[in-house]
Amino acid sequence: MATQSITSRSLPQAAGEITDELGRFERHLRSENKAPRAIQTYLESTERLIDFLSSRGMPTSLQGISREHLEEFMADLLERWKPGTARNRYLGIQQFFRWLVDEGELTNSPMARMKPPAVPETPPPVLTEEQLRKLVSVCEKNKTFEGLKGRCSCSRLCRHGMQIFRGVQPASVVCR
Repeated sequence: MATQSITSRSLPQAAGEITDELGRFERHLRSENKAPRAIQTYLESTERLIDFLSSRGMPTSLQGISREHLEEFMADLLERWKPGTARNRYLGIQQFFRWLVDEGELTNSPMARMKPPAVPETPPPVLTEEQLRKLVSVCEKNKTFEGLKGRCSCSRLCRHGMQIFRGVQPASVVCR
């Protein structure tokens, strides 16, 4: 009888449900003085993961969650949200699983070899030459102090910003 109790005490206890750890995780984040928005993002990300796993009948025990489950979650996010949102959710649950490993609740994170979703660079819309000409024309017509400030700003953008970064040729639009 004594042997059984010693043996059972020396065995690691099975990790609990993912939901059981959210309160401790939040306390940990607050104790590290994380920004309120960061805490909110991390917790929302983990809560969305829990909702996803539960709705799909996937395991919600810490030991039962695998990389495949997390990849399914990420694929689902990418189908419904922009890549930047999916990346933020990824980073939130990554912090949660890192914390679980640090706390000894998991030996390895199921995210250990995962990579965050790529976020394609989306260039801002560019003014056409005609739109730029109209902008310059409006600035030149206004003879007030505000008009002068507008002309200066427009001139500076034409000479330094729009030409270099947006492909507007210096000779195509005259800024005075």
